[in-house]
Amino acid sequence: MALSEDEKKQLKDGLVNDFKDLFNQGDSTATTNKERSDFISGPAPASPLRRIGWDASRRACRRWAAGRGPSIAPWRDLFTRDICGDYIEDTFGPLGPATSAPPFPGGQCPKLYRVNGEWRTTSFLVCATGTTGGVGAWQPFSTEFNVLGPISGFSLSRITPACGGFDGHVITAAAADGPRIVFQRMGTGGVRREVEFRITSLEPASGADDCGSLPDDFDPGTGPTIPPETGPIPSPPGWEIPDFDIDITFNPDGTIGIDFGDGEPDITIDPGAPGGDGGGQLPPGDQGSAGSGGEAGLGEPAEGEAPPGSVLVGVRLQLIEAPPNAKKFAPTVWRGAAYVYMGGDVALDQDFAGSMLIDDQFIYAEKDNFTRWRVVANQGFRWQITPYYREVEE
Repeated sequence: MALSEDEKKQLKDGLVNDFKDLFNQGDSTATTNKERSDFISGPAPASPLRRIGWDASRRACRRWAAGRGPSIAPWRDLFTRDICGDYIEDTFGPLGPATSAPPFPGGQCPKLYRVNGEWRTTSFLVCATGTTGGVGAWQPFSTEFNVLGPISGFSLSRITPACGGFDGHVITAAAADGPRIVFQRMGTGGVRREVEFRITSLEPASGADDCGSLPDDFDPGTGPTIPPETGPIPSPPGWEIPDFDIDITFNPDGTIGIDFGDGEPDITIDPGAPGGDGGGQLPPGDQGSAGSGGEAGLGEPAEGEAPPGSVLVGVRLQLIEAPPNAKKFAPTVWRGAAYVYMGGDVALDQDFAGSMLIDDQFIYAEKDNFTRWRVVANQGFRWQITPYYREVEE
């Protein structure tokens, strides 16, 4: 028998709420990441509704592990890893460690640099015969002291993309006075190569290289091979779910889509983002009252604490200044622009929302009893920080 529209809505809302409790940090529940991880990696629940959530969560975890990459915001990847890691490693194999480091060291002073790096072939194709080959050895390259800093990045391009004829590659620095070629590989006819490179050091022509580095790049690490999946999630044993063919998609930015197969748009879940209804403690749209903040930047953090009888709702970051070589995920989204910490009496917890910021952004406290906050601007950035508090209801 088909479900009524009200029944369909109730079932759909129930499934979505269960999934949000698992993949959001909902402050309306006491669910911890350890409990989320244990549920996903544990045995199948007897309840059909919980079984669907268990199956959907496992599929989301598999698609996260299979689709990880640098486009995923660090806080989303780290949160998802925290709740999916045990299941993935128990079932498919180990996850490599996540790392965070500058894309290359130094190079941010207004002076001339020598660029030292390495390149290698990752694969090749002999066009005439179809013969292919694998990874070659790293080979060094260096420039003269002719690249003017600050250096905002390096890029690789192929000289002739078509198979057949001349094939070569160029590595270009984004220097302060414009693009500067730092390496050119002269290819051979009829062989198409894929190459990669890495910058090992930047040497200033004079003085110390003491102007810092670019914001960190986040590398989620390697992962096991996950078998491809197609089709909707199977219904629990003995219970066919009418009107729904539920599927899970994992988006390049790390968000998760739930497709119910009912013609409606996917419902998007943001792993690690605050969720839940806030316990009904704040009226709709109410973000608390602004408190005394300050500027984070020029080597100085901004920090503060809620007044007695109040808790921290979150902090607002408004951009004052960004360095000219700042990295971006998109034209108005700054990458690695600030480090945000919130917590209580003992110590502060890092909120990875600071790794991806727009120029006026509100970051909510992950828990509704936090009282203290601290914001540290990345080098070259200046932010006006305003905390928001609310009085605790007795």
